[in-house]
Amino acid sequence: MEIYGAYPNDTVDTAMLYRSAMEVYARGANVIIPHGMWYDTAKVTCPPEISHRSARLGAELPDYNRFVGRCSLLLQGGRHVADIGILYPIAALHAAYSFEIPAAAGFGHEAGPKEADYLKISDWLTCDIRRDFTFLHPEVMDKRCKVKGATLCLNNDTNWEEYRAILIPGGKVISWSNLEKIEKFYENGGCVIGTSQLAEKSAEFGRDGDVQRAIARLFGQPPAKGSAPYRLKTSGKGGKTYFAEQPSIEALQAILDDALPVADVVFENTPRLRSGGGMLSYLHKVKDGANIYHFANSTNDRVDTWVRLRGKMTLQAWDPHTGTMTPLEYSHLGGKPEGTTRVRLTLEPVKALFLIEASRWKLGHAEKTLEKMKGSSR
Repeated sequence: MEIYGAYPNDTVDTAMLYRSAMEVYARGANVIIPHGMWYDTAKVTCPPEISHRSARLGAELPDYNRFVGRCSLLLQGGRHVADIGILYPIAALHAAYSFEIPAAAGFGHEAGPKEADYLKISDWLTCDIRRDFTFLHPEVMDKRCKVKGATLCLNNDTNWEEYRAILIPGGKVISWSNLEKIEKFYENGGCVIGTSQLAEKSAEFGRDGDVQRAIARLFGQPPAKGSAPYRLKTSGKGGKTYFAEQPSIEALQAILDDALPVADVVFENTPRLRSGGGMLSYLHKVKDGANIYHFANSTNDRVDTWVRLRGKMTLQAWDPHTGTMTPLEYSHLGGKPEGTTRVRLTLEPVKALFLIEASRWKLGHAEKTLEKMKGSSR
């Protein structure tokens, strides 16, 4: 992806090069193209110029290029892992948006439905609660997703995923075909989370009654205002639905702690970073049969916390800034069938780290990758 092009000139320093790179890697990018390098320095129309000629950035670029090369090397290929699928509320947005507003109000700004909380929810998950997720377009839900026991499986050939919780963000309209699948997921033992506004109408003609009845079966009667932060309902096979009419970081954290007690990745005590400048985030992939975790601290705080990873693994720490491996402090918790690996995560400000299950890679593959890591400049 192209990066840095929309940044004000005076905000791009050497720290920002790394902050933004590690944040987009944590969101799934695996190729970075810095904007921009100009052939004619007299015609730099969009500063800053990110090249060897830059007095501010040029000296850092060799190390930065090696950092980017190592991150891209490890993150290209494989499949993404996330417990949570969020239904992208395009049907509710289409139904509620109005563009017949004064130009001074801004493009679509005041026309958006107040219950459309999907951006707020996604920010909380990424920046505060630190639980990764995948947005699922309604067409993807219909064509690619299949209920398999208490999981909803995204059936892509390479990047397949298995969701243990589905979140329906606030909106008055939903695809009936999506809701049918979500109700089956709940009945089989899956967890469904609703926020702000439950759907009342169908995106398909003639299905409003079906939507209303399914929502009632899933969530029951909504709680009275000012009551508990969320309402819980269970199915006979252990499925759970949660509805937070007034969602908050604390309510969503409590819901996910209950819905996913053994989550894919959990930061113990949910560390709060106050210095600004960035965030603490992660990405989990499986590549060549091995688990790879990318942790990024783009803040000005030092991070020293414990992280729990689902499954019992033997891990190594690979430093994309230097290409070196360092020992990890970790232990295994819980019994079969999954258990967890508890890892001490220490990150200086504006630093990233990979945790690699190198022992599971094909014979010799990890060693070859490490050699590339040590000298990567592409």
